[in-house]
Amino acid sequence: MAGQAREGVPLLVLVPGTNMNAAVSLEAVAVLATTGAVAVLDVPGQPGLSAGHRPHRARLPWYGHWLSQALEQVATGPAIVVGHSLGAAIALAAHSPHITGRLLLSPGGVTRLAVPASVLRATLP
Repeated sequence: MAGQAREGVPLLVLVPGTNMNAAVSLEAVAVLATTGAVAVLDVPGQPGLSAGHRPHRARLPWYGHWLSQALEQVATGPAIVVGHSLGAAIALAAHSPHITGRLLLSPGGVTRLAVPASVLRATLP
């Protein structure tokens, strides 16, 4: 968690997207922390300090439940969830009473990504 909690200012909770994590987001977190407290949650199954488990079926409800549980640990009051890419889909899937707002950035995670084999072959090396 970065920044100082300020009365009346919701906690900003950053949920990085696919192949992103808290460490990659440090510059953005430093800027956001000038206005109040910021928490960054590494998404399970993505790089970083997350759990290695990645759900295969019903993944958005699972991720939404995960985010709701995580908010219980990091938020003591209102929170604005900032979701990037897959994090945007997770932000929409969460149902926590702490969430007072959602900001979706590059919400590519709202629909399942379909990568053609030719693109996958080009990006894997």
